[in-house]
Amino acid sequence: LIRYSIRLETLAMQWASQCRWEHPDRKRYTQYEGTGQNLALRNGPKQSFPQMATGWYNEAVNYTYHSR
Repeated sequence: LIRYSIRLETLAMQWASQCRWEHPDRKRYTQYEGTGQNLALRNGPKQSFPQMATGWYNEAVNYTYHSR
């Protein structure tokens, strides 16, 4: 079940406002523990949504399944 979270919105805005192209280190930024981010950036020809979603899907290798 997907639900909207004001807390996650706030965390996302805080991280995005830093303009850092990386996932937060959860040991340093403990408020991001238990969260995940999908980063996307494109410079060049416009990508379709399915192409962008494929890029996000390819980040699955970075997910730690045993932590859930």
